[in-house]
Amino acid sequence: CFESHIAARIKSLQSARQTLRKLQSSHSIEWTSKNIKDYLSDSARQYSLLIDDLPRGESLLETRLADGTLVKLKILISDDGVRFDFTGSEDSQKMAMTDAATLGACTGAILSLFRKSTPINSGLFQSIEVIAPEDTLVNSKFPKPVYQGMTDGTRTIAELVSKSIASVDD
Repeated sequence: CFESHIAARIKSLQSARQTLRKLQSSHSIEWTSKNIKDYLSDSARQYSLLIDDLPRGESLLETRLADGTLVKLKILISDDGVRFDFTGSEDSQKMAMTDAATLGACTGAILSLFRKSTPINSGLFQSIEVIAPEDTLVNSKFPKPVYQGMTDGTRTIAELVSKSIASVDD
């Protein structure tokens, strides 16, 4: 069973590689490592331009979830990018998010502010920093109930990020 699963994955990857090669040749695209680095650098520049439209400064918001869990978020928007700091947030027995879900919620909230789309890749993430202390609502691991964090938690964090950005002091 395991071997057939691995064989299917390998076949899928080989098929994807063939599809990319066909697209590459039909569109005259040459994906060299230099082209990819240039693309990622351009993505980082695009994101920096979008961040330029945000107010500079910081904001600190605290809220309590329905179960009483304290969530603290300090946002700092600077020329270098955006830092989301959840230091001081508590652990929750009802909702738990992985650090990846927290990063996704923060990134999604920021991207929703922009009128122009930007590629979501490592170029974008060069300007985002998330501080999510371990064993808190925003950085939990199994056996905590991380599924609910992926649904309700990401919405909660995204709303907190949006409110926090709206209250940034110059």
